[in-house]
Amino acid sequence: MTRSTDPLYSILRDRMEELTDRDFQERCWVRAETEAVSSFTEVVCGIYDDAGGRRYAEPGSPLDRAARHGLREFSP
Repeated sequence: MTRSTDPLYSILRDRMEELTDRDFQERCWVRAETEAVSSFTEVVCGIYDDAGGRRYAEPGSPLDRAARHGLREFSP
């Protein structure tokens, strides 16, 4: 299975597109001009629940270690 046919990759790609598309956010999230069902909360849930992102943020995971390192870098 390639990334393009992996359903989890598709979910993650679609959610990331929603997070980076300012025009979509304004039309859908702010002005409610589309019939799309989307919100910031739904996007985050899609990443963590539907695409399995939760396992990457568990304590001790590479993402957790990187986040902790980043916080130390920016802490006074």
